[in-house]
Amino acid sequence: MFLFLLEEQVDEWIEQWSAKEKQFGTAAEKLYGLADHVAEDFQNPLIRAADEFRASEAAAPAVSEQILLAVQRQRKIFHSVLQEAIDEGVIDRRHDPDQLAQILYAVFAGLNTARHEPLAASAELHRMAVSVFLHGTAARSTAEAVPLKLHIVPESARKQTSDKP
Repeated sequence: MFLFLLEEQVDEWIEQWSAKEKQFGTAAEKLYGLADHVAEDFQNPLIRAADEFRASEAAAPAVSEQILLAVQRQRKIFHSVLQEAIDEGVIDRRHDPDQLAQILYAVFAGLNTARHEPLAASAELHRMAVSVFLHGTAARSTAEAVPLKLHIVPESARKQTSDKP
């Protein structure tokens, strides 16, 4: 019964997004709209229950797989909008839309898990996440577009830097 309800909820979520998406002209506007849509939806107790169940050790592999498939259906929406942003030149082409969809979905899920604010504040945080996300993935001129490199500063170097007057 739970999986049937979850499937229905995901279908409804996708239908509601499809209706909302039409009001946005650009991919960036769609990303902000998606942020609002997700912020509203994570109030849904069924989503919270699915997340908690999947994270539990008691989750049956077959049920976890069904939950994962439902999540992947939602992430396809993220992928579609992010691919559109890449096609429009808003997001740099060097980024993989599948990875971006996973990251943005995880950011939204994390905001909802750690959220203690009312819905209005939650929506504002989701929109801020999109701003940060777009800034970090922004397309630049080809002269500036270099592969991203992670620069990890050792703890000892950070301490030395912070000790300087």
